[in-house]
Amino acid sequence: MDPEQVLILWKVRCIHTQTKNFFDRVLVLDASNLNPQNIADIVTLSKQRPVGRDLLKYRAHFRESAWPSSSTINKNTRIREVITISLGDYFEDENGRPMDEIGVCRILTGAEHPIIASNVKSVLQLGPSPIRSKDKWRQEDSDILAHFLQVNRQIAKSRWLKEKCTLTIKGSKTDSQVPSFESLVYVSIYFRQLFPDDDKLFSTACNIYKSYVADEAKIIWVECEKKSFLAILKEKPLFANTAGVTNTNLIDAFLYGALLFHTVEKVKTHKRTMFKTLLQDLGRDKLVFSLNACLIQLYNHVGAVAPVIHQDFAHWQNQGNIPYPDILWQEQIFGN
Repeated sequence: MDPEQVLILWKVRCIHTQTKNFFDRVLVLDASNLNPQNIADIVTLSKQRPVGRDLLKYRAHFRESAWPSSSTINKNTRIREVITISLGDYFEDENGRPMDEIGVCRILTGAEHPIIASNVKSVLQLGPSPIRSKDKWRQEDSDILAHFLQVNRQIAKSRWLKEKCTLTIKGSKTDSQVPSFESLVYVSIYFRQLFPDDDKLFSTACNIYKSYVADEAKIIWVECEKKSFLAILKEKPLFANTAGVTNTNLIDAFLYGALLFHTVEKVKTHKRTMFKTLLQDLGRDKLVFSLNACLIQLYNHVGAVAPVIHQDFAHWQNQGNIPYPDILWQEQIFGN
């Protein structure tokens, strides 16, 4: 690959450590000290969405530059492709020192351990917290938290979470790449347990944890994640035109209206009607994409809370403060 035929522009969000002002740094690939394989690797990583984090190992080969104008690019007849990239949770200071979102918040707040919404790492860095009111802890509390962690693990390691979920719209035509039906049905077994209208496992696990963790910051953070989870369920599904429909309706239409979990006799007529209505409103591609996208959004909050609970739950057990869970570990019985 001829490096002069590809222009890679990398915009990095930066913060000045003294003034606390944000600014952008534009970087351009300097391929003078790279071999063809390195260049090909950089191009591949740059085209990934989201951009592959392995690109950071090549940071030293990008030099600071001004953002080129369209006329400048057009005058360079050798350029065949322009790739613009940005990397989530990657920042730099005025001297080019890298940092993550936590590092930025340290500069802005002066706090050594800032807590950031939806940022799991910012909470885990606090380390294990003491337990309060441990005399009120029940065996059932251990069992519920353990099962919540088990449900989270099954979704986290599922094929469903690794499969593509994209939708391309060109005029009246749509084309989707979504997880397979088999993998979707598999995780639905576990998602169903998390929802407030079914087993309420997510809300229950959050509430148990908040009742016993002796750290107000963690209590607030977990409560925010729980509220965000519940708020998504009340939102209108992507692309839906049907008045008054929510993501809860979308999920119920799939789980029950499509007869996945119950037979015709057990499913209420309005859920079957809702499935038909949404299918007619959205069409197959948009419907299945909206469903998977909604579940991914919901899992972002489940997957964020789980390691926070696990850190303290394991600590409390190791300290002898609470009983070990008495549940059947599914992986041990049925295998990986």
